[in-house]
Amino acid sequence: MKKTVIAGIAGGVLALGIAGGYLLSSMAERAVRDQIEALPSKMSAYDKAVCDAVEVSLPLRTIRISNLRLKGPAQEIAYQEVILRPGLVAALSSVPVLRDIVLPSSGFIALGDIEARNITQRIKDQRSQANPRYVNGAAASLQFSGIDMDAPLYAALLEKKPLAEKDFLGKLKLSRIEGRQLRFQTTPPTFDCSLDVFRMNNVNLDGRIGLLEISGATLHDEGESLNFGRLSISEVNLPPQLMETVASTQPTPEILRQLILASAPLFRNMTLENLASKQQDITLRLFSLDWLGNAPLHTVTRIRQLSLPVGELTFNIPGMERLLVDLDADRKEQEEWFFDKFTLDIADIGRFDSDIEHSCDFGSLAASQDLRAILFAQIRKAFLRYEDKGGVARLLDSQLRGGSDERQTDAFLERLSSDLAALASQPEYQPLQSHIAALRTTLLTPGTLELRLKDGATLSLTDLQDIPALSSKVEATATPGKENVREQILRLPRR
Repeated sequence: MKKTVIAGIAGGVLALGIAGGYLLSSMAERAVRDQIEALPSKMSAYDKAVCDAVEVSLPLRTIRISNLRLKGPAQEIAYQEVILRPGLVAALSSVPVLRDIVLPSSGFIALGDIEARNITQRIKDQRSQANPRYVNGAAASLQFSGIDMDAPLYAALLEKKPLAEKDFLGKLKLSRIEGRQLRFQTTPPTFDCSLDVFRMNNVNLDGRIGLLEISGATLHDEGESLNFGRLSISEVNLPPQLMETVASTQPTPEILRQLILASAPLFRNMTLENLASKQQDITLRLFSLDWLGNAPLHTVTRIRQLSLPVGELTFNIPGMERLLVDLDADRKEQEEWFFDKFTLDIADIGRFDSDIEHSCDFGSLAASQDLRAILFAQIRKAFLRYEDKGGVARLLDSQLRGGSDERQTDAFLERLSSDLAALASQPEYQPLQSHIAALRTTLLTPGTLELRLKDGATLSLTDLQDIPALSSKVEATATPGKENVREQILRLPRR
């Protein structure tokens, strides 16, 4: 709404005669006041617009408006000061006798810059008539820099021709929009959001934004408290067809997905830094998503130092209060196949590496097809690797419910070894001798465990029931670590 008001002022002031005041400053000031008073006729939300003073500096080509206020039945907004710096060509073009001389017939012209200071806004929620709710906004400053407009479109504005929103697509752009010390609150107090800086660079009205950046954000919403240091989204691309469809209909997830993948990625990179959730007790140093392409779909995700409480999990990890997680994931889609690689590193637990090629698109499954699609999805390449960093010892220690002194630990590990030997001796598990041996090595002397689908083989989850087929398709190897699991368990903090 702040942008709409300022854009209305800029359009009226810059396009309907302010520059005529370059002949006489008093005429310019009167023209500015006339355009301000006419704002309610162009903006249905307001029925009154006034200001305290207008100052025009001819040498500096600057217009200052003091204490601009707009009021309406459901909302009001006030600016302590608005400063307009119109471009020379735009200003001279608003003088009818000069228009054909200075205004080019094609290309963009510079409209100038706008700065607003100490803005306050109040909007009434029309859905709550019985118990009125309000949204209150404030900003220390808003700047709109490098405003450029298509010359024929600007001429149409000057000539007061009727224009629709679509007429502005691709014909209005700004080098920068920046707001500082922004805050939004509801009354009664249920939501509170503050931003140190909100910035957009290279903004084009056809849905393209070079960079969107938010710094120093704090949000409070009914008991939840969330803050982050910085959010940036680069090379934003919002296709008009996608925006029109979302605004006018409720597209199904599949239709929405098709619209998104039909053009260039919606953005090139999204980065979130220093996130903290008080209620969930979660912190995150870095989340980054690179959207590299849509044909084929290709994304790269990075997570660094995600810290979350173990108490949120459904199982116990003895001796640990928090998990510290790093993740790298690379996903590609080509025709009917999906290529997924990831590395998951959990401090004091282990590192998991995966490289899988499969035919199941988990992101677009219909609820009724989930189970069948997953069970019969074909896997033509699979490599899984686990490198232990204490996770096996913690897993086994969690099974020692009565404690884990030396006697209990030795008895438990002896039973585990016997159970594995008994499993390997059963006739139906004879084909899995090497797999059971690799598991035994990993459990008793944790090091690394690797599972690999043999070249040329394919696999589905239904094959897990076919032991001979499974053993012929999947290789399992283990490398023992430097220390046996008994010593690791005994070294864990006692419960």
